[in-house]
Amino acid sequence: MSTQIKEGVRLHIFPSQKFKTVHIRFFFKEALELEALSSRSLLANIMDISTKKYPTQKKLGEALSDLYGAYFNSTASRLGQANIFEFNFVFPNNKYLPAGEDMRAKNLELMEEVLFNPITENDHFVEKIFNREKKNLIEEYDSISDNKQLFAALRLNQLYYSDPAYQIPSMGRRKELEKVTPRSLFESYQKMIENNQVDILVMGDVCEEEILEDIQKLPFTDRSNQVEQILYVPEHKEDLVVSSDIQDVQQAKFNLAYKTNVYYLQEDYFPGLVFNGLFGGFPHSKLFMNVREKESLAYYASSSLATMTGKLTVQTGIDGATRNKTNRIIQDQLKAIQDGDFTDDDFHQTIMGLTNGRYQSEDSPGAYLKRAYNDIVVQNELVSLDQWLNRLEEVSKEEVVRVAQETQLKASYLLQGAEK
Repeated sequence: MSTQIKEGVRLHIFPSQKFKTVHIRFFFKEALELEALSSRSLLANIMDISTKKYPTQKKLGEALSDLYGAYFNSTASRLGQANIFEFNFVFPNNKYLPAGEDMRAKNLELMEEVLFNPITENDHFVEKIFNREKKNLIEEYDSISDNKQLFAALRLNQLYYSDPAYQIPSMGRRKELEKVTPRSLFESYQKMIENNQVDILVMGDVCEEEILEDIQKLPFTDRSNQVEQILYVPEHKEDLVVSSDIQDVQQAKFNLAYKTNVYYLQEDYFPGLVFNGLFGGFPHSKLFMNVREKESLAYYASSSLATMTGKLTVQTGIDGATRNKTNRIIQDQLKAIQDGDFTDDDFHQTIMGLTNGRYQSEDSPGAYLKRAYNDIVVQNELVSLDQWLNRLEEVSKEEVVRVAQETQLKASYLLQGAEK
């Protein structure tokens, strides 16, 4: 069931009897802006811990406990060409509460309080809370260099993407955060609440009419903010971009970024999933079996797809001295798939692995709703389990070979220790 609550505000209900909880997610979407990544991340941290009625994290936690252990959090992220702000509420289903208990009204009250009543003073966020959470986020930025795997992934992004909004972490960076003030952050909040396109996704054993009635009571207003195209096609230089850094690391990180034509739910999406599975997505993949197991060159070796931007990433942990050999063997594995050099058993095992992963995600409300939202923003409708599995089963070996042949290496990055 999908219903327009207000212009630019839609409700999507997915009835399910699998769970004893009701999951309600509010997705606020606006066009991607580099400066907004930091401010929205800070906003999520503040809105996670306080409201006007519940001004401390302890009081907000007590309110959730009074709702039989309800749960709430907020997050800010980047999705293709959009900034996304998400509120996630989880409530026990009334059917499993003590006889006569009906928490609908209280659940609705909490959602409205969290969404529409952040703790402010004189049209800006409370400085004490603002300063504390800003300091915490700065410390999080500063700690990125301590996580070498994350640091290497971000350096690879800087080489692969030309747009700064995609080069930095989705939580933003210190440079932009330092410009944020209590008043400017409140203005960002107002812009989000009043102008962002909103999709509300509900999953659980619920009465659809009651959910609709409850959501209609929330004080949303009409808005026209639209992100017409969510998928992002990066521009690249013709030549391969190669870089390296030396830090105090015991294990070198050697990462590669490839341009593909694999975009979410587009023509090459399902062949692309199979290609990635064969290349480095599973324990039976070519990277795992040849780079890690056969040649013993890597502590780990895998590939992953970012289908909102068409990027395929290879991540390995190696001895820095073996970089050239590792690179050659990785390219050999790609060439093998491009030549159709993979067995029927590997092909069908990959299909089975993807199928099992999809079935497992059906049992996770969080994974289900995240995927459903991606379906909605990309093609404006949900892809059912049967539709997804049928399309996967239709993938041919020839389609996988074609996708592999269209894959181009664009960036290479090595983080290694100093030579002994």
